[in-house]
Amino acid sequence: KKTFSEASYVQVTKLTSEINNNVSTIQNIENALITSRDGKEGVMLSICSQEGKDKRISASKWLSNNRKYEYVCENILPTNPYVLGAYLFCENGKVYSYVKNTEFYLEDNYRKTAWYRRISSDDTMEDISIVQPDKRSHYASPMMLFTKKFTDMHARNKGVLVLVCNMDVIQDYGNGTLPWGDSFILNDAGRIIYGKSDELSLSRDQIRYMDSND
Repeated sequence: KKTFSEASYVQVTKLTSEINNNVSTIQNIENALITSRDGKEGVMLSICSQEGKDKRISASKWLSNNRKYEYVCENILPTNPYVLGAYLFCENGKVYSYVKNTEFYLEDNYRKTAWYRRISSDDTMEDISIVQPDKRSHYASPMMLFTKKFTDMHARNKGVLVLVCNMDVIQDYGNGTLPWGDSFILNDAGRIIYGKSDELSLSRDQIRYMDSND
């Protein structure tokens, strides 16, 4: 029993470390995109400022911004094996998008989605969720959304950056390498990211207690 427990702990520790490393990679990409520059201009920070609540820009300015947005995405995203696309949601409702191979249509009715409602709350700055692709998309597998809220340089206007990723971020999870049947991935707040909640017998308070006493 002790050997089984020790082996299980080693496996879980290794798997958790791999997943955390992958998640950290995605979060670093988010930060790189948000702080990316074109000359002296911070591209996404500037777009966030220009496209603030109740603000409107000209069509030519939008095209210029979109070219810059695509430029910084093309400089950062193509070599990453996890990221499939990047969407920037502005306070005035404008959406900028960059995808590698196929559209995901995240801009359609996004305000009604669970992931957007979570990131819109005042106490949430980052969120990870797994969603099914739009039926119109040529991408047929579940995908992970890494969502990050940020403000412009003057902290007056907000933007939401969403990276669409494939499930390879947690590719070793669920491959039968763990010595038990049902496993789950939770964020630091105790919300289940991967796994069916009705199969989890622990309460969120119990999960936090276990985490604090690791």
